[in-house]
Amino acid sequence: MERINMTAEELFLRYALPCLDDLCNIHKITPKKKDEIEQKFYAHETISKQELEEIFPAAFRRMQESFGKDYWTPSKISEYFRKYHDEFIDSGDGRYREATETIKYWCKVREAVVDSVRDNCVVLLSYEHDPKFDSSRLFFNKYQLELKPGDKVITHWRFVIEKLE
Repeated sequence: MERINMTAEELFLRYALPCLDDLCNIHKITPKKKDEIEQKFYAHETISKQELEEIFPAAFRRMQESFGKDYWTPSKISEYFRKYHDEFIDSGDGRYREATETIKYWCKVREAVVDSVRDNCVVLLSYEHDPKFDSSRLFFNKYQLELKPGDKVITHWRFVIEKLE
């Protein structure tokens, strides 16, 4: 996977950044805080684990439930999102109990295959999708991964998160 020298905080935020809009919508964070987190992330500034725990308490609880106290490594974070995250959604854990089916659908983490790349920003993907929720196969390569047709990737919301080996 393409996470050379990536810290646990950086990988966690790759998965969590798309959730910031939802946290703003439900007033768990302010738009100013959302912008601050995004700016720090893209400037490669450190955001502490403690600050992330305060912003995303449910995700941290779920990772601890999945792995115990030794959950804070890039490989465990990737494994959590790829193997366990969707189970919490399907079980109705926390806010997922009241979430719409569309929110649940897009919050899930999926594997996909790159069909084409446009300016290394927008990627057309092949994956098992549900036309009821998803009429487009376009995803954003916001983290500027080096992608080419045939690459396998992990997605969350409409973002390509990780490239698989």
